[in-house]
Amino acid sequence: MDCLGLISKKWAESYIGLIYSPSKGVEVSLSYGLETNDPGQRLGWSFWMSKSNLSLTSIFEQGGSGYWFKHTLLYSLGKFNLGGHYQRGRGAGPRVEFNFSNFQVWGSYLLDKDKNNSYLGLKLKF
Repeated sequence: MDCLGLISKKWAESYIGLIYSPSKGVEVSLSYGLETNDPGQRLGWSFWMSKSNLSLTSIFEQGGSGYWFKHTLLYSLGKFNLGGHYQRGRGAGPRVEFNFSNFQVWGSYLLDKDKNNSYLGLKLKF
């Protein structure tokens, strides 16, 4: 099972769904979600693949405020991951992640034709 919640000053969404792993190093998911935009229903799906120190994650969402996707390609160096991040409407650029036992801190700097976007995130592990 998978749960996700995102909150900002002007918008919020939450998802719940199932994850299936057909083989080692491969996961697919399907989730149902709600957001503050009208109509608020969303459908999300994703896949994750990993081989050796390389991983690819792709996330797709549709409904509510519209179609959205994000792709990350990362190379693991133990507690440190380095790679790329491409997100619809925000651009593409480098991504760095620092892993700790119960959480992860990550950052991305995305270049877009209209403006540049920087992100800093915290992922909690339960």
